[in-house]
Amino acid sequence: MYAVRSLCVWVVAACSFHGTVLRLSAQPINAKQVFEQCAGAVVRIRTETSGGSGFFIGPQYIVTNKHVIRRPGISQTEYYRYPAAYYTHRQIQVTTRSGATIPVIEVNAFRDHPDIDLAVLKVPRHQGVALPILNKTVDVGEPVVAIGHPRGMEWTLTQGSISKSDLKYHAQLDVATDPGSSGGPVINKFGQVVAVVEGGYPYSATGKFGIRSDVLAGLLNYYGIPYTTEPIVLPSPEELQSQIRLIEQRERSLERLRAQLERERSSLDSTRTALNNWQQRLVERERQYASMHAELDAKIKAAQEYLNDYESKRDKLLSFQEALDQREKALDRRAQELDSRERQILKHELLINEKLGDHFSVDFLASPMYQLSSQLLIPLRASVGIYYRFGFERDQEGVVARADKIGVVATRQLTLLGWEQDELSFAIEFNSVVRFSMGAVIRQRTQAGQSAVIPHGPLYTAAVLVDFLPERPLHVGMSIATMTDQRFRSPVAMVGIQLGFEINFFRW
Repeated sequence: MYAVRSLCVWVVAACSFHGTVLRLSAQPINAKQVFEQCAGAVVRIRTETSGGSGFFIGPQYIVTNKHVIRRPGISQTEYYRYPAAYYTHRQIQVTTRSGATIPVIEVNAFRDHPDIDLAVLKVPRHQGVALPILNKTVDVGEPVVAIGHPRGMEWTLTQGSISKSDLKYHAQLDVATDPGSSGGPVINKFGQVVAVVEGGYPYSATGKFGIRSDVLAGLLNYYGIPYTTEPIVLPSPEELQSQIRLIEQRERSLERLRAQLERERSSLDSTRTALNNWQQRLVERERQYASMHAELDAKIKAAQEYLNDYESKRDKLLSFQEALDQREKALDRRAQELDSRERQILKHELLINEKLGDHFSVDFLASPMYQLSSQLLIPLRASVGIYYRFGFERDQEGVVARADKIGVVATRQLTLLGWEQDELSFAIEFNSVVRFSMGAVIRQRTQAGQSAVIPHGPLYTAAVLVDFLPERPLHVGMSIATMTDQRFRSPVAMVGIQLGFEINFFRW
């Protein structure tokens, strides 16, 4: 770990010395690494009437939202100033990822700032991970993940980016969150908290918001609560080696430009020295004319002509010096243009690397399943899905080997008696390996088996698929699926294998 940190410091120092703008955040976020190193700092918070998320910022302090610990009926900002608006420390339960329950010593709802939905819980000293705070405004487009407990699903990770960061206290998030995510951290690739999930507009795809980390840092400073800002997730050695190679290339290019400028400056210095010597000789000659003026009255006319000639030459020298100054300025402008062009080439290169890949895919899967509860074999669950691909991972030749995907899947289940039901699901796939899907049954066979109808009550489905050949278009893996109604009565669980293939298309 010490060697990796030293390498990071060397890369940052080299970038600063040469004036080269190299952003490690331009690399895609390693969601798995961030989750492994940061999930231990996330806790689940429960009260008598509600629940939410929180996270450690130090051994004794947990950050969450005001509304996670407020009593029922408290809806206006004005009431946030009063202690009665919140549950007491004895009425709040904090559970860590290890399953341990931590008592709360003190509730600090930041009552001097009722319009900011943040609070801090003080607990006995806890030995574990604490998340650092990014004490500046996060950049738009920054890739991030959120960890929390949406709708009771504990320690869930979702991934996206920052959509907008110049609101009064908030940042707009392109990250999936639900009730139960409130108070959870939004984390960048270095493990730093960039926002605290607050909520959003119902049924809005873009109405997800979090309170920015610089606002949180300002409150912690105001109330004297300690926190750290040092990243806990470091770039991978492959990323650092890539940056080092790019720096070395830039160094060689800059050295060549610097040598050329030095040669031109040396030429200018030589010319300037010659001009100074010539000007000194002219000044000395002028002194001689002055000393001889009394003795050479008869030669005044000739001396006057000589002086006139001297003035003419002096004007030419001044004009020549002005031309040299203009040439030096032109060289400076050229150096600035070269720096600007180098930055444009870097941006273009990053844009090309991001866009070289098929952004859509269609896959077809066939899965024989075994229903555990009724010990029934389901001969076939056939599905077709269309996805949008992003977060490309390339091999040594630059070919896309893996990618993240998000899309819609239609599934038809067949039994020995024939067609049984149709399902429609929303799916997200990470690194071409694990796919999660959630949906509902949209049509099923009647008990008489004579026609297809819409279910009388909602039937929800969920599935997890694992691909054993993530770098190939052929799907071979395992799947686990479940189905239940909205009250979780008589849940059905199935396991099976999956076979299929995918077709990638549409590159821009």
